[in-house]
Amino acid sequence: MMNKNWTSALALAGILMAAPALAGCTADAAPEQAQEVSLPEGIPTDFPIATGTPIAAATLGSSGWSTTVTVQDADAQQAALDDLLADGYVPHGSDDGDGAHRIYSLNNGTNSVTLTLRSEDDTYLVDYSFAPMSR
Repeated sequence: MMNKNWTSALALAGILMAAPALAGCTADAAPEQAQEVSLPEGIPTDFPIATGTPIAAATLGSSGWSTTVTVQDADAQQAALDDLLADGYVPHGSDDGDGAHRIYSLNNGTNSVTLTLRSEDDTYLVDYSFAPMSR
């Protein structure tokens, strides 16, 4: 049985991950067809974003955002998770799925991040959904 925090995190992740498509971003394009976009407005300047090419971005309300970054390989995906952990984000749930699609729910006491690492064909993607934690 899932605890309340994990269930809430999954619900938030579902809402935030759907936002780029609903906002008309390039998230619906196949990765090989996607065009580079700017990072979303409001992203904290010190937030560790994976090294790669942003292909989707959306600002969610006044303080949340999501973005998808293509990265070089599975090691670069793992580095995205490692960078969040090194920056003080603590995991509160994960779903390792089938290996081609992994989801992590993390927070640093102030902000919550859902990180999705997925691969499609030979394209490696890192999806971030970021929101301040409600107090």
